[in-house]
Amino acid sequence: MSGIGPVQGGSGPGTARSHDLEKLRHASQELQGVFMSHLFQAMRETVPEGGLFEDTAGEGLFNAMFDATIASQAAGRMESGPAEELYRQLSARLAALRGDL
Repeated sequence: MSGIGPVQGGSGPGTARSHDLEKLRHASQELQGVFMSHLFQAMRETVPEGGLFEDTAGEGLFNAMFDATIASQAAGRMESGPAEELYRQLSARLAALRGDL
């Protein structure tokens, strides 16, 4: 019986609207994550090369993956920023398109 999950709510218009808003919030946060990843990459390029250790073949790939992961996590935890503003503006338009105003 452990494979049985909780009963989901109805499929009325309110549920569809909340699902659309959740998808919009997620997309806004992903866009902010991409922006922050590019920001981290640009910041990394300003650091002079050289130092105690030589650059390895996989360092560039590791840094790119690390930056993308950190940016995605940071974007998901920010309470204000471009993602929140984008969500606020687009959710108002979504409500107007659906006639929920």
